[in-house]
Amino acid sequence: ELQAANADLQNFVYVASHDLKVPLNSILGFQELSVDMAETLPDKTVSQLIAKANSDAKEMLKILQDLLKYARVSKENSTELFEVIDVNEIIEQIKLEVKEYFEEAEVNIIGNLNHINGIKSQIKMALSNLIINGLKLNESHNPTVSISSVNDEKSTIISIADNGTGINPLLKEHKINESSLKQDENSLRLIISKRIIEKHGGTIQLDSKHGQGNVFSVTLYS
Repeated sequence: ELQAANADLQNFVYVASHDLKVPLNSILGFQELSVDMAETLPDKTVSQLIAKANSDAKEMLKILQDLLKYARVSKENSTELFEVIDVNEIIEQIKLEVKEYFEEAEVNIIGNLNHINGIKSQIKMALSNLIINGLKLNESHNPTVSISSVNDEKSTIISIADNGTGINPLLKEHKINESSLKQDENSLRLIISKRIIEKHGGTIQLDSKHGQGNVFSVTLYS
């Protein structure tokens, strides 16, 4: 278990470090350019460069926030924090939150979602990350994510399906693992979701058909 945790941490740091380099290099490039050429550049160009630097700085902040979330997930590991969670309530909260960023997006609940046991804040984070990825990487004119669940005596499976283009078969990985995560530009969110579900004793599996979207299946055991 310790080896697995260390491997997860190494992969997370690898991806975070890689993602931080892109906006950081952009900001440094802007600073160098502003020193060398600020007096000769048109005001419009300078304004555009400043806007780009601000955008990159915000992206770095998001990555750092994800690092803090990952650290928090790793620290909160006590079943004493578990409670009965109404997944319907969580999804309704997420729907309101994502509408602020994806005005044209739809998040639909199919049927009545089951109650599960877990740490509410973490389960919400895991599901929110999967839903956001399904919308953010969606090239459809009407990005849509649909959530449903089935259960038996031993487990609950929550399915999060999007109407995007899916993953190219050459890159397809049926299980969320380190290889597939490094190929995903939004891998930090997926790593956090994977870590949360695994710490709850569950699994995440990806079913993707190129041109037909992705379905993430989150299985949590009773």
